[in-house]
Amino acid sequence: RGRIEAPETDFVIPPGRRLVFRVNVDWDSRGLDNLDRWCSRFNLRPTLAVAGSEIAGKEKLVRQVVERHGMDIAGHTWSHRVVLPSCSRRTQMKEITRNKAYLEDLFGIEVNGFAAPYMKYDRTTFESLAGSGHRWFIRSWSVHPLPLPGFDMLDLGVSFFFPNGWETA
Repeated sequence: RGRIEAPETDFVIPPGRRLVFRVNVDWDSRGLDNLDRWCSRFNLRPTLAVAGSEIAGKEKLVRQVVERHGMDIAGHTWSHRVVLPSCSRRTQMKEITRNKAYLEDLFGIEVNGFAAPYMKYDRTTFESLAGSGHRWFIRSWSVHPLPLPGFDMLDLGVSFFFPNGWETA
């Protein structure tokens, strides 16, 4: 009683807690089919950090999966391949705002979160995120949600480790 149970498993998420994990999605039909299947099987509602250039041309398919599971969307950069600290302030802002506008238009929701490609960022990245209306940022993959000094944003670290075979356990 008071527990959330995943269908077809004995895995239990304690009351008041959320399970956070990272999955790299190949934005092709196979990758999206796997994501769709996992969300259905385990009743998942993930937040996806999306680079616009990686889903360009596949918007309809991506939108269907996102809407079917009520997923949330976080920003990335437009091109994904960019290493933000090696970019000028102008380029960082362009990569971040172009992607945010594209995702908001595509999904019809406000994009509040951001995950930097390769977990590479600098103070200019935080300034660009704050200036573009982001409210949270994933700085690393260790647990430590905390406010970013001088910014109205929260740093949401997440931790994950899954042993081999977890997906069929």
